[in-house]
Formats: sequence, C-alpha cells, structure tokens
Amino acid sequence: MKKKYGIAILSVLIIVVSTILLINKPSYAGMIPDGCPNNITVEESEDTLSLIKTDYLTITLPKNIEIKDTKEDTLALLPDRNTRVVDQVYESISGANFDIMIFVPQFSEDKEENRYYTQLAFWWLNDIMDGYQDEYNYNWKGDQLPADTTEEERYDEVGIYKYENQLSALEKKAIKESPEGEKLESFINEIKNMAPPENPSEEPSLKPIDTSKITYYATNDYIETNLITPTVEDEFFKVWFRNYRVKVENPITVVDENGKEKTYFKSTEGFKLRIPISEVKEGKINFEAQIIDEFKAGQWVEYFTKLESENQPQTRGTIPTEEIIINCGEINLGQLFKTQEINYKIEVGTLNIKVIDAESKEELSDAEVVIYDKSGNIVYRYKTTGDTLNITLPVGEYTVKQIITPPNYQARVVEQKVTITENGETDAVLENIQLIEVPDTGKTISNIIVFGTIITLIGISLILITFKRRKEAK
Repeated sequence: MKKKYGIAILSVLIIVVSTILLINKPSYAGMIPDGCPNNITVEESEDTLSLIKTDYLTITLPKNIEIKDTKEDTLALLPDRNTRVVDQVYESISGANFDIMIFVPQFSEDKEENRYYTQLAFWWLNDIMDGYQDEYNYNWKGDQLPADTTEEERYDEVGIYKYENQLSALEKKAIKESPEGEKLESFINEIKNMAPPENPSEEPSLKPIDTSKITYYATNDYIETNLITPTVEDEFFKVWFRNYRVKVENPITVVDENGKEKTYFKSTEGFKLRIPISEVKEGKINFEAQIIDEFKAGQWVEYFTKLESENQPQTRGTIPTEEIIINCGEINLGQLFKTQEINYKIEVGTLNIKVIDAESKEELSDAEVVIYDKSGNIVYRYKTTGDTLNITLPVGEYTVKQIITPPNYQARVVEQKVTITENGETDAVLENIQLIEVPDTGKTISNIIVFGTIITLIGISLILITFKRRKEAK
C-alpha cells in the first residue's frame, strides 16, 4: 500500500501521537474512531475553484469532495496530487497505525474555500516532510529539477502531474504572492518548526493569572473584572490548548467580552468574572474560579481504494492505489492541562458622588459622570437621576469627571481626584452653575415687524373699503 504521504503528514499535522503518550494520555493509533465508517463512497465535484491566480499561473482544485457514507460537511484531503476521485469506494485499513486523531485549523468559514486552502497546506507539508525545497521540483528518484516556468510545464503529454513534489516550485511562488500566502506559510512554519522541549513537564500547564494586573468595571449592581485570557506556560503545548471552561460558585458569574453569561470558551477568547455589590463583606470581595481546558480533536482516518488484486503493476515504485483522508467527526479527549486556579481578594470602599446646583445645592439629573482609574481605564459611567451615587470601588486612586453637564447648566467643577480606602467612604461633589436665559431680541424684533405689517395692511384695506362706499353713496 502507498503509505508514504499519509504516514508523514499524519505524524506531524498539529497533533503527534508521541506527544499524547508524553503526557500519559491514551493513543488512538491503529483504531477506527467511533463514527468513522469502514467503507466510504467518494465523488469529486465537477465544479472547481481557482482562488490562487497570477498572471503566470492558476491553481485549480475540485470545489468539493463528497463523502457519501458519513456526514455531508466532512473535510476530505487527497494525499497524492495524481489522485482523481470519481465515484470510487474506499476502505479503511484497520490497525495500520496511521488512523489517528489530528486537529486541522480552519482557514475559512466558507466550506469550499476552507477545503481549497487546507488541501494546499497539506500538500506543501508533504513536500517539507520529504525534504523538498520550495525552489525546485523533483522526480521519483529524488533528483532535483529546475523550477517550472509556465503553467503547462507541470504536466506530461497525457495531462498527468509529473513531479514527485505535490506543489510545483512555480505554484509555491504563486501561493506566497497571493493574499492568503502569508497565512498559509505561517501555518506551515508553525508545524515545521514544532519540536518537543528538551525537558518537557509531566503535564502541560497554563500560565498563572497575574491578579495584580486585573482591572475592574463597576455599576450600581456589580463589580466586574477586565477580560482575562488564559495562555499556555510552555509554547510547545500551545497547539493543544483549544477550548476551556470557567468553573465558579454562586454568587460569581462568568461573562464574555460582550457581557453575555457563558462558561465555555475558545482558547482565543477571554472571560470576565462578575460579582454582585451585595456580596461585599467587611470591605472585601473574594474572586474564585477554576480554568479547566477541554481538548477536542478531529477524528481522521486514511482510506484506500478497494483492490481486486494485490498483484497490481507498479508505477514509479508504488502500488497505484488511490488514497483519501477524511475527518469523520470530533472526539473530546478531556483535560490535558493542569487546572488553573484564580483565588484572591480585593479591598473595596465607597465613593459618594453628588452633582449639584452651586447656589441651591440641589442635586441635578441628566449629568453624565465617568470614573477613571490611575491608568486611564474607565471603571464607571452613569447618567444621574437627581440622587447621590454610591459606588463600590476597589481601593486605589481615581478621577471623577463630569463629561456631560445637566441641561441649562455650566460645570464649575469638571473633575475631582479621589482616593478610595478599605471599607471607607469618600465624597466627590461636582458643582454646576445655572445659565441665565437671555431673550432672543432678534427674534422679537422680527415678530414686531411682521405684526406691524399685518396691522398696516388691515388699516389700508379698511380705508379703501370706506372710500369705495362713500363714492357709491354719491
């Protein structure tokens, strides 16, 4: 069987079986994962995609490869450039040690676009694993050939791709110059340069959360942390950290960056901890949470066309069997990293803010007040309703600023610096001066002119009518 490409790529593409063993997790090699059928029927679409286009070359791939005996959105990859799939039946090879769990990142939300770029990345990785340099082409003996210079040069006289490297030198040049080239190269280089650490830990860990750098936002109902985003301690294990959940106990709740309550996140997302003001006890608030990763991997299996006979003629040193790799679902491998604990207290105090009329001392509504911490972060924003604001804030230095004054008022005191102490009360008073209403004389004069003109016209009309009647009487 032709195993060269599949074994090479499946041993490196994101998740290496040896790494699973390194952290004492079970290996799934040699098994057909649950949900993956023994036999599949595969059909290549007649429609094509040509997303890489230059003035000298176009890379055209099937728009889709349909897997008929599993779910429709399965991602299928062709290990060999010469593989052509037209309604063929494939079978998995049980116990072949390359039925394996791997994770393939998603290049695009669009299904066909995602398959196009994933296929290119897969072929390029095969070339890297085989030691092929990007600037050259190679024959089946491994001899280095000059780079192709035209699109037609990639194929022989009967239209078969003629190089052993899955992407030609000219194609790699075109990909690098394309809008997605940098993204594709970054993905490939990340895998190519991936190597186990010299002294790996027994179990990968997340970086401890530096609670001294956490900032807060307050409302009249709760205090909320800034966005907390977990990261991996050892960069080698970064590819393992895909999803996590945050475990808390009441009354703490977990929200996302938009304030929506949730506890399950992607590794690229952050979370916030929120606690009600009512839970302030003796000038302190306790923040406790656990970050627990949850690793999910794609279930990938390598399939081969069914052969009527093992005595098949050989081509370029390999049995001419076609091969395809499909993702037939996802498996949850559970927790791989040590649980990250967040457990600390913050001291808080109360800030009382009044927005008043400087003369009458009456509290005013419709003023907008913002509080900044010493780093310039907004920690509170509120529109007054005529009552004193009583705000619970962590101990520290703040600036209280009136950014919108009440209607018909001018601010006498725009901002005030305050210091919040543990379990203490601090007052801030923002004074405003009422504006004097000045009559609009221009508008008044205009009204007088209009009114006078109307009276004059009425007078002239009366005179004309009287004159006419006298004349008629004579």
